[in-house]
Amino acid sequence: MIDSAYIKANASMSRQKRKPAIWSSETTSSLSKPNAPRLTASADRLQHIHRFHKNIKKAAPNKTGRLFSNLTHYSPTDPDARIAFKTGKPRQLAYMTSVSVDASQHVITHIQAGSADRRDSRNLIPIVDTTQTRLAGFGILMSNVVADAGYSSGENYEHLEDRGLIGYIPPHGKYKEERSGFTYDAESDSYTCSRGKQLAFD
Repeated sequence: MIDSAYIKANASMSRQKRKPAIWSSETTSSLSKPNAPRLTASADRLQHIHRFHKNIKKAAPNKTGRLFSNLTHYSPTDPDARIAFKTGKPRQLAYMTSVSVDASQHVITHIQAGSADRRDSRNLIPIVDTTQTRLAGFGILMSNVVADAGYSSGENYEHLEDRGLIGYIPPHGKYKEERSGFTYDAESDSYTCSRGKQLAFD
């Protein structure tokens, strides 16, 4: 079984600084340290963040506080910490710890620390591979992988299947089991859309 949790960093949200532009690396700015993380987000991504923050301010104009993003800000106290948030909980600077456990024996089989802005689904296969290798050293075979919907992705399901593992991972909330207007043909393993075009499984 695999899951993750945030570990609070010893750094303050209120003391974050704006990342200097990547092209300013040659110039020494008195406002930031020379080794400060550089702003690497694309112009389109920065415009999206700006619009998002503008809409938040518009919806709650009397709400105090500054808006931060991992793409535009960093903590000078702990540059490796990332802004993390969960629904209903305040944002905080944190790290992410991921743990795998042998549920039948109640033994921790792997634990790792990582960046709090990395999706759980991106961590699944590295955790599975490391755990599988470690257990194989003791002559123990892994057969099932259990995780929550945060680890769901088509790529992960495919990788688990390639490794001969059964994944018990529910699809995330946006997954749609059926789409209207598409007909499935089991013999050819393909769908046909409402316009009669065949969409083969690739």
